[in-house]
Amino acid sequence: MLLRKSILLCLALLPLFSCSKDDLTRPVAAVLLVEMGPSQGSGANESLEVTGGRLFINELGFDGYREGGENYFFTRSFTGGHGVVFSKEAPGQILQFEMPQGVYSRIDLSLELPLGNDAAAAHEELDRADLRGGVELWGEYVTSHGVAVPFLFIYAGEDAYRFTARGDGGSQQVVVQEGQRQTARLTFQPQRWMDLINPRMLQSGKLSLVNGEPTVVISRHQNEAIYNLLVSRIEQSALFLFD
Repeated sequence: MLLRKSILLCLALLPLFSCSKDDLTRPVAAVLLVEMGPSQGSGANESLEVTGGRLFINELGFDGYREGGENYFFTRSFTGGHGVVFSKEAPGQILQFEMPQGVYSRIDLSLELPLGNDAAAAHEELDRADLRGGVELWGEYVTSHGVAVPFLFIYAGEDAYRFTARGDGGSQQVVVQEGQRQTARLTFQPQRWMDLINPRMLQSGKLSLVNGEPTVVISRHQNEAIYNLLVSRIEQSALFLFD
């Protein structure tokens, strides 16, 4: 059965490996999304759940290395930044683009995040509009008394990240064929973040009033111990997938 599947896969890919120069320039429609993976903590951290987030991008780079034909690179800059909201219910669209068909041995996605604004987080009363980070996550945790308390993570540092795509089966090879719309997904896995946090850290965290609601704000200026744990996992806790 495994041999039969391998033969069928080779037959399916054969036209792409033998494409003419004109074939290898044919554009294929693609969309890049940002989405959320498992959003609830596990084990002792089941009381923590991320319900939404926002990615704020200054510049995006796409580096596609093909096994036939020329490699395909592009850069997209966003004047004033590009904010994309996503949640556990729905992904957010970063952009639509076109890429030439072919077999890609490697695709890298780079993101540059702008310097955000989290200075207001040091205050006891905040306006949510005054807080902006390159990466934001929000959700709630349930205290030992059964009370749901919101939390907000703001990463406002100017930074750059790079992700390598995974195709079918987890390999770096991505097959792009004319007539098949490609979906690329940058998948954040907040569960991997939340499992770093002992629920007692949130319960003992300092509360601020955000638009009048008591909230644990996690930033460089507030609840720094939790912030340092989460920041170390931003790049490690995301997957770049093609399907």
